[in-house]
Amino acid sequence: MVEIQAVLDACVLYSFYLRKIFMRLDGEEELYHAHWSNEINDEWKRNLIKNKPHLEKKDLDATIFWMNKAIDDALVHSYKHHEKKPLLG
Repeated sequence: MVEIQAVLDACVLYSFYLRKIFMRLDGEEELYHAHWSNEINDEWKRNLIKNKPHLEKKDLDATIFWMNKAIDDALVHSYKHHEKKPLLG
């Protein structure tokens, strides 16, 4: 079992090439275990559509579907209690 865990943020998943590299490092190479959330996926998808309007939402939805299928337990839920609370409130 891989002990290294990493949350891939939208800035990593936004790029096709970075997404492919990080997915491969988990899936094929098993160097670490990747995690992401629906909110992270929504953010990179939204920004990609905004910046590259020729891309279709349905194609990006399919990409996310296959990402979630490719790496077991990558999609995390119930993580809000791990988020840092703001220092000033």
